[in-house]
Formats: sequence, C-alpha cells, structure tokens
Amino acid sequence: MGKSWLSSVAWSTLLLTGCTQIGPYHTTISATVSGQPTEIDSQHLLRQQNKGQDNEFRLGFVEFDEYGHLFNRKQLVDVMAQLGALEEQNPIILVFVHGWHHNAAENDENLLEFKKVLADASATEKHLSEGKNPRRPVIGLFVGWRGESVKSPSYFPYNILTFWERKNVAQAIGHGGMVELFSLLAEMHDRHSEHSRLIIIGHSFGGALVYSALAQVMIDRMSRLPAVEPQAEPKRVRPLGNLIVLLNPAFEAMLYRPLFDLARSREYNPQQMPVMATITTENDWATHYAFKAGRLVSTLFDSYADPPVGGAMNTSAIGHYLPFVTHVLLPVKNCEPADHTKDSKTENLQAAITRHLVNFQDSSQDRKCFNLKGPSHENDPELVLIRNDRPESGGELTKGNYIEKGLVSNGRAPYHNPFLTIRTTKEVIDGHNGIWNDTLRSFLRQFILLSLEHPGLMPTFRTPGTP
Repeated sequence: MGKSWLSSVAWSTLLLTGCTQIGPYHTTISATVSGQPTEIDSQHLLRQQNKGQDNEFRLGFVEFDEYGHLFNRKQLVDVMAQLGALEEQNPIILVFVHGWHHNAAENDENLLEFKKVLADASATEKHLSEGKNPRRPVIGLFVGWRGESVKSPSYFPYNILTFWERKNVAQAIGHGGMVELFSLLAEMHDRHSEHSRLIIIGHSFGGALVYSALAQVMIDRMSRLPAVEPQAEPKRVRPLGNLIVLLNPAFEAMLYRPLFDLARSREYNPQQMPVMATITTENDWATHYAFKAGRLVSTLFDSYADPPVGGAMNTSAIGHYLPFVTHVLLPVKNCEPADHTKDSKTENLQAAITRHLVNFQDSSQDRKCFNLKGPSHENDPELVLIRNDRPESGGELTKGNYIEKGLVSNGRAPYHNPFLTIRTTKEVIDGHNGIWNDTLRSFLRQFILLSLEHPGLMPTFRTPGTP
C-alpha cells in the first residue's frame, strides 16, 4: 500500500509539471509595422511607455541564464548605450529583480506591477519638477531569470517543489554577470550622483540574487572606512547607487553575518545615508517555514563553532533571525500630524514630504512617522518605523530581541548604522508575494526621499544631541 501511494504521488507530480522556458523573453520584440509583423532588433529594448503622458517612462530588460551568464551580451550593451544617451538628463533608474515563480514574460504579474510603480514614479517626478528643475526621465530595468523551472499547479504541495533548487540557482546567478550590470549602473550613477537616482530592489530569491552580487562590494566599501581619530568626525560609507531594498529576501542570516559584524565595528557620520534595507513580513510562510525546513535538511551535517547561534543563523532567513532585526514597521492610527500651515492641495509634493518628515520629532528620537497626506496621496496609510533598541521596542515582532544602541568602544551597536533589517506585519506586506500594495509603495516613496534628502532624521541609532 505504501509503495503504491508513493508511486501515485510521483506519477501525479510528473504529469502535473513540465519544464518552463529556458531561453530569454526579450532578445527580440514582436511588433507590427504597416500592418505586417516584423522583428525589432534588441537595440530598441529600452522602450518608452505611456509616451506623451504625465506618467511616461522607459523600460528595459537584462536576462540571465541558470549559471549567471548573459543570454545576449548585446542586450546589456544596447541598454547601457541608451542609458548613456540619457545620462546628462540625470535619470531616475529603478532596478527590479524578481523572485521565485516569476520570469520576464510580458504577462508576468511582477512585470505588470513593476510598470505601475514606474508610472507612479514618473507622475511623482513630474509633480516635483513643476516650476523648478527639468523633469528627469524615469527608467525601469527588469532583471529576468528563470525563477521557476517547472510548470506546476499553484497550490500546495506543488507550489513549493522548486523552492530549494531555485534558491541555489539565484545565488549562483548573483556571482555571475549580475555584478557587471550593477557595476556599470553604479559607475554611470556616480558621475551624476547629486541629481540622478539609482534604486535597486530585489524580492524573494531576487533579494538573494542581489545580495550575492553586492555583498562583497559592500564589505569592501565598509572595510575601507578609516579608523576614527579622537574628536574627528567619521566619514560616510558610499552606497552603491542610492539605496538597495530587499523585500522578503530568501537567503540565510549566516550569509549576512560578515556584513552585520563589520557594520557593527564602525562609527558613522551623523549624515550617513542608509545603504541597504531588508523588509520582511512576519506572515511570510515561504521564507519562515519552507525556507527553514529546506535548510534543516541541507545543513544536517554542518558543524559550527557556536552551535546554537550558528545553527539558528544558518537555518533562518535573514528577516526571521530576530537578533538581526534593527527596526520594526507598524501601522498606526494617530501619527504626530505634520505642519498644516500650508495648503497641501497646492503645495509641491517634495515640499509636502520634506516638511512633514522634518517637522515630526518624537521625544525619544527612536521612531519616524510616515503619514504624508499631500497632493494625490490623501489615502496613504500611516506607518511608524521604530528603532529596535529596547526589549519592548519590537513587541511580538521581535519577541524581546533588540540591539542596544551605544558606542562601538563600549561593545554596543553604532549610531547611524546604514544597514537596516526591518520586520513588519501583514498590514504592510501580506505574505511572501504581497509587495504590490499602496501601503508599502507609500512607505518606500517617503523612506527613499528621507534617506536621500534628510538622512540625519532617519531613526538609525542617532547620537544623543544631534539634530
């Protein structure tokens, strides 16, 4: 009976699954010219969307195979050439690396939602530039890889069959051509860093992919910080671009440990900008339970110098290893109101955001309220980002784990640490794939602006007495 049951499961699994597309989706693009189908060469991959409208943007693709190789180097060369042609216009570049179950197909949900994000960013940029600076072009780069290797039903248990296999592939890709892509983008951004913007976002295994590609770069930049002389002001760590955001990232805390330890060994300038923020929701079943189950099996024979700690780090996704959590992000009903001495309906959006973020000061200086009610954002939810520096700071999200603020010389966490590990609730991100919502979009919009324009106001373990 047992063998018969196992055989039935095996056969049903084979029948219900099949291989997904292995090749790229955007080497050429089908189009229609004078009613006749034709093929457009890859040099036109940076395509303009919503042309002539307030929310117009450009969208390009860079795709990688299972081993981190570019499917078509011309794809990258052409995209970078077109970006170079727009370089003097100080573009806003948003890079998105998708995760598990997704790819670069035109009908993929991640791609469709990413287009909405780009349209929103473009409309916001238009509002910001009115009567002031020239409007900067908004450019999206969708990084494609084979996030799913088999076609299978979307319900349990078939929807988790490839979880562990795809994790290994994602991290392998991160050590390949992805480094070249990010290096080229960062080099271009640095030439115009005062006005251009480069934000890199990775979700799920896309977060693992981004981290694999950039961890060594960040460690190198951190290790180059000189020792702080007495009475001297520490220098700032230079971000790669402007900010890296990882949403429900699916990689183990053990991989983050070297960067976490290094970050805690340095002192930072009060105006240090955040370099990387990871945001994980408590009800992410995939990274909480499926990830842990897979790691428990794959690390069964691993050994550790510090068994309880090392074992927990190596089997927990970064957002679920509570000792690494630096902040919690919570919905609230009554944030401290912004200064309403100006008419928000006519006020420039950037001014509205800046006025609110600068004016709000909690007496404990351990939190920041994000509740902009400016033009076109009257319905944005209210959220508060709380620094997890006391046993009670994180509540149930951290279960008493916290990172005590203080001086590195006293063995405590440094002030202004540019690496944030944020844990949140289902009201902000509902489940593993619940990243496409107005709540999170509103927070990221304000968080990015605060990071770039007023880093000294970020609740990142602020030095007492600093503004």
